[in-house]
This record gives sequence, structure tokens and C-alpha cells, in this order.
Amino acid sequence: MSENIKDVKKALAIEKLENELSEERTEWNKILTLLAKGINDELRKTMQVDAEAVSRRQEITELIAVYSYEINKMMPEIKNKKKELFEFYATRYQIKTNGSEKNKLVDADMGYAESKVVAYENHIEFLIESRKTVDHVIWSIKNKIELYNITQMIG
Repeated sequence: MSENIKDVKKALAIEKLENELSEERTEWNKILTLLAKGINDELRKTMQVDAEAVSRRQEITELIAVYSYEINKMMPEIKNKKKELFEFYATRYQIKTNGSEKNKLVDADMGYAESKVVAYENHIEFLIESRKTVDHVIWSIKNKIELYNITQMIG
């Protein structure tokens, strides 16, 4: 019974993490949409959007570092736990198993820990793509300013 309670707690913790990351993605999507719309504003406002985009890019870079650090903190523990489980299935498990069966049992036991890593990895991938979007916004604004300068010189 207590094993089931542990599994439920782990599942709820993973669900909570995924909800938090999903909320963060929603917020970043709103921010990115506003930045992209800011490209079409008048030049003075567009220059403010450029400053905002540079700041947001740094925020994203910091978040990528934070989540990468979280993964790096978890990995030694995950590897040690996998090793312990493999040794358990190799020496003390009641049923004789071959190597691939042991690996499947270990993978099943490590599901919650690894799903946390996968959630972070997926979120990091989203942040990397978001940073690319911000880079495109910055590039577009620079081009808009350059085009404005050229038209002012000609006209």
C-alpha cells in the first residue's frame, strides 16, 4: 500500500511540474506575440521593443541555464539508482532475468525520475526555440531601423 502512495505522490509531483512548465510556456508565448507585434509599431516604439527583446533574450538564456542545472543535479542520482536497481534485479530478484529484461525492469522503476528529466528537456527545447524567435525579432527591428535610415538619406 505504501508503494502505491509513493507512486501517487510521484505522479502528482510530475503533474505539478508539467503544469508549472506549461504555465511558463503560455506566459512566454504571450510575451513573444507582443514582441512580434511590436515590429509593426512606429519607429520610436519599435526601438523600445528592441530593448525589450534583448532583455527577454537574456531572461530566456538564464532559464535555459537554470533548467539545465536542474537536469545535471538529477543525473548522478538517477544513474546511481539505475545501478542499484540493476544490481538488485541481477542478484536479489526472485525471478531469473536476462540483461534486456533487467533493463526493462529498471526503466519501469525509473519512470518518474526520467519523466521529470524529459519534462525539463522539452521545456528547454521550447526555450531554445523561443530564444530563436526573439533573435528574429531583434534582427527584424535592426533591419527596419536600417531601412528607415536609408529612406531618410534618399528622401
